[in-house]
Amino acid sequence: MLPPATPDAQLIKNLYDVVFVLAVVTFVLVEVLLLVTAVRFRRKSATDSPVPVHGNNLAELGWTIVPAIVVAIVFWLSIDTAGKLTGHGSSNAPITRIHAIGDKVAERRVNESAAVDLVVEITGRQWFWTYTYKTAGGLVADSNDGKALVLPAGKSIRLDLTSADVIHAWWVPQLGPMLYVNPGERTAIFIQDAQPGEYIGQCNFFCGVRHAYMLNNIKIVPQEEFNAWYKGSVAAQETVVASR
Repeated sequence: MLPPATPDAQLIKNLYDVVFVLAVVTFVLVEVLLLVTAVRFRRKSATDSPVPVHGNNLAELGWTIVPAIVVAIVFWLSIDTAGKLTGHGSSNAPITRIHAIGDKVAERRVNESAAVDLVVEITGRQWFWTYTYKTAGGLVADSNDGKALVLPAGKSIRLDLTSADVIHAWWVPQLGPMLYVNPGERTAIFIQDAQPGEYIGQCNFFCGVRHAYMLNNIKIVPQEEFNAWYKGSVAAQETVVASR
């Protein structure tokens, strides 16, 4: 698993590690029992006749109760992890993270759920992402030609996701959970305290013939570098608009 770059991704990795250990222990235990059974109860000679076994109450209870306990542990840990993810709102004010565009009540709840330093509206298209920075200058960029979504490190950021055509899915494993991006709906995801670096994600829902090209590259940079990049990008955008 890729090293996590946000607290949310760390929570997901912690859950993954526990499930992986349980899976390895289960695999080893089952294989050992299979080998022991194969060796101990193998046919000793051509005239050897097996002794019929009609059941073992202790064994049947064991392979019923133990898996049930393991599933209950994984279920509880999954629910606990999901409740701690700030990517679905704030830890103190969880929100309805998916709502219909035009639902003013739900939109207000999202806006009031957590204080953020930056909001970026992201629109999935066949087959690229459009990024609209909801700040002064209103910079608009897209993921064509490998362009990255640039964000400041160590800040609270909200991404408002929607689709202009078909169902897409936003997923950058090192930054947090995967979310579906549906036409007619807006999905909010919060990125908290991301570490500087470049991270690569992929639309995780088949969205057409060029689905494989629909990457989402994220570049997290220090605030000063972000300010300089943003100012230069807005100036370049204004120059292009003025020349038309």
